Amino acid sequence: MQAALAAGAASVCVVANTQRQEDVMFASGAKAFHRAGDVAALEGLGVDVVVEASGSPSALETALAAVRDGGGIMLPGSPRGLTDEIDV
Repeated sequence: MQAALAAGAASVCVVANTQRQEDVMFASGAKAFHRAGDVAALEGLGVDVVVEASGSPSALETALAAVRDGGGIMLPGSPRGLTDEIDV
């Protein structure tokens, strides 16, 4: 997240699982926070770039819901358990 801000991102939205993660991300400059798996809240959000670093297949689904058409998803984490169940 800090790399995105340093690179000039106007705002950063964080998706994670815990209150502690939320607190750390807001303290680091995040403008919005969503719980992982809350696909409905992110559907059509139109994010330019998503960085999915947890490796969770459900987090990847969340990333796919949030990214805009033509946007990008970076996967620096290892997508453990990824299956063909994700409709791209």
